[in-house]
Amino acid sequence: MNMTSDDLPNPSLELPESVDAVLRRPAKSRRRRRLVSGLRWAMRLLLTGVFLSAGVLKVMDPIGFAEDIRNYQLVSDPIPAALALSLPWLEILAALGVLTGRLFRGSLVILAGMNVVFLAAIGSAWARGLDIQCGCFGAAGGGATNYPLHLLENFVLLGLAVLLLLYRWRQDRRPSATATEP
Repeated sequence: MNMTSDDLPNPSLELPESVDAVLRRPAKSRRRRRLVSGLRWAMRLLLTGVFLSAGVLKVMDPIGFAEDIRNYQLVSDPIPAALALSLPWLEILAALGVLTGRLFRGSLVILAGMNVVFLAAIGSAWARGLDIQCGCFGAAGGGATNYPLHLLENFVLLGLAVLLLLYRWRQDRRPSATATEP
């Protein structure tokens, strides 16, 4: 097989665009990382804000919150009182865990689990035609529950918690994963 001068590479050729694109990629990925990091922080702040404010408002009126739980007609006394005393503190601690990154995954699992329970309770009350106040934000929650809106809100919060969990799980599976950023 004889090679001609046409078969040899020409040293005066410029680099292909794909190589040039690879050389510029770090700048794009830095912007993308900043954007993703900002979105994760926004999701964390939203989850933290909702659950922290809900927990604090319920801690301020445990008797009213116990009555809201009782109105769902899912559990009998003394369970509503016990939930009214413990659930707000769990919301507050889990929200702080998401914000600070301490026990991050466990806090997200708790918040996601609470949202599943809230979805079931609200859906059950709606299906049974109960005209109740949801108790989501204690006495500040207002009047009768708008069931579709509350279900949507809880689905969004559940989605945020699951997205953050999936991102963290994906980050932990990478060989070069850093444990510094939750």
